[in-house]
Amino acid sequence: MARSAKDATRFTATTPYASAKPQGQFTPAPVHMGHAAPSGETPQQKIARLRAAAARARTGKESNFDAVVRVGRKWA
Repeated sequence: MARSAKDATRFTATTPYASAKPQGQFTPAPVHMGHAAPSGETPQQKIARLRAAAARARTGKESNFDAVVRVGRKWA
């Protein structure tokens, strides 16, 4: 089956997208990860520190029912 030029350019970007100039540079906001890591921290200590920080972040959003389920899973 022969293809026409129309088929070949069907998915090619056309004006205004292909000829548009970028509006400006995107500068992402700096990410603040809390406190800096202590010097001389081992990988195991880093993992424990990050897991504890994640647990503290989750605890603030946790409902009473979710807390009961979480504690119950430790005993199950």
